[in-house]
Amino acid sequence: MLTLAELLPEKKAHVRWSEDELDQLAEAAHSRRCQYPEHHILEIVRDCQKCLPPDRRREIRNSHEISAILRRIRGKDKQFKESLHELSVENAQLRDTCDGLRRNSPESILREIGDDEIVRRFGSRILHLMSPADIAAVFEPNELVWAFHAEQLAALAHQRLFEEILDANRPVSPITIPTIVISGEKRVIRPKLLIVGLQPEQAPRIRTVFERRADLLFINSDKLSSIAIPNADRIVLQTKFLNKNVRGTIFQKSDPKKIIQNFGGTTSLVRRVEDLLLELEASRP
Repeated sequence: MLTLAELLPEKKAHVRWSEDELDQLAEAAHSRRCQYPEHHILEIVRDCQKCLPPDRRREIRNSHEISAILRRIRGKDKQFKESLHELSVENAQLRDTCDGLRRNSPESILREIGDDEIVRRFGSRILHLMSPADIAAVFEPNELVWAFHAEQLAALAHQRLFEEILDANRPVSPITIPTIVISGEKRVIRPKLLIVGLQPEQAPRIRTVFERRADLLFINSDKLSSIAIPNADRIVLQTKFLNKNVRGTIFQKSDPKKIIQNFGGTTSLVRRVEDLLLELEASRP
């Protein structure tokens, strides 16, 4: 004869989702809700559980049971609105810039830009077209000497001056500026950037903008546990798609001084990488 426990259906164990699973469900539900806004959020989340193994799925009865997912979805909505606002501000600034360019001639624009600003904004691009030897070959030796500060000239000449002081009878070989020969394009060492947390469809945009100025490497957060973090001049974290556990792992495995965190969208990331490359290019000899 069967017992009461055998007659009753087996009770399914409660599933406790991990942080990664919550992020995965929130990302899938947010994307699905953008496509089908008329569907109820409970129906969307239930359907999005297909991205999890069968033993990691729940019976969802009310919105209270998915409060952690709803908080993440609201955060993604806020980030999306902030990205739209950033884009509208950039579009307005671009329109103002274009209007200004239409009103001014190229000559007047160049007169308004200072030498320091030209070097800061366009120095790296000029070196991609002309090597330092090409630029120096335009000047006469005396002009190159006058381009140095007195401290730099003293550093270059100190050895010859000491020779003259120690042995006044020995002829001192003159300091000469060597003739610069243009011998092909100078190889420019490009900065190495590691970008973690971008979605696959976002990486091509970043690569298109910066592929001529830096060596870029993109890694998904789900691969960090299986590979070593490559060596790079800087590591950029797109925190929008990285949970705190992944960020903590990166800080443990890398030099924290090399890590830059971007809390905005792709537009904000482009600006951060642009500023970062200007800083790295200015610091290279």
